[in-house]
Amino acid sequence: MPEKLIPHHPPEKDQSFYSDLEGRYEIEVNRFVPGYKDKIVPMVTMEVGRKSHKGVVLDIGSGVGNIDEIIIDKFAPKSVDLVEISESMIKESKKRLKDKNCTLRFHKMSAVDFETEPSSYDSVLSNLVIHNLSYDDKVRLINKIYSWLQEDGIFVWADLVRFSDPAVFEKCLEERKKIAISMGATEDFAAENFRKEREEDCMITVEQMAAILKQAGFQNIEIIWTKYNEVIIRATK
Repeated sequence: MPEKLIPHHPPEKDQSFYSDLEGRYEIEVNRFVPGYKDKIVPMVTMEVGRKSHKGVVLDIGSGVGNIDEIIIDKFAPKSVDLVEISESMIKESKKRLKDKNCTLRFHKMSAVDFETEPSSYDSVLSNLVIHNLSYDDKVRLINKIYSWLQEDGIFVWADLVRFSDPAVFEKCLEERKKIAISMGATEDFAAENFRKEREEDCMITVEQMAAILKQAGFQNIEIIWTKYNEVIIRATK
């Protein structure tokens, strides 16, 4: 069973790792996640924006608010809820979004603790966050996301994944490490990042992601982009 393959740990375990990055998050994520700036961010924002013009958006693990800023500027949603466990990240996003003409609600908590009313959102997004959750917490969160969406609402899930073949997974990490260092990441920070991915992160396969979505009730589950061990999936309620 996947639960036996994926170690359990609370999302709070990763809080300090990410909190230390708040001032340089976008620099580092561009180094460590190839395609982040030119593929992942544009595709996630476009998919969410198409559904959420004048609507209501939920961002699970909103970080520094960079994706929310683009969604607000381009698609003018009525409101955005931002769920983020790191207080320093919330401070950064509040500064970034303070002058936006949009109702913003910040929720300082882990994704698994957030609750809201059913059918509250036109779209939900989560970018490079859910791989931090245990398998059981992933299942619980995806089921809740399904209930939070309105009919025909969409969930855009961008994340890091694992492969059934450990050699393929290791090759992806090594290639990403080379890219990160070539873009200016230090050897020490690169080593720590990929140690964390190997030993602490709870990545699952694309097939497992699709199965969790299907079991929750989602329809039209589509992989809209993938490279290395990165993937974007769009699913419709």
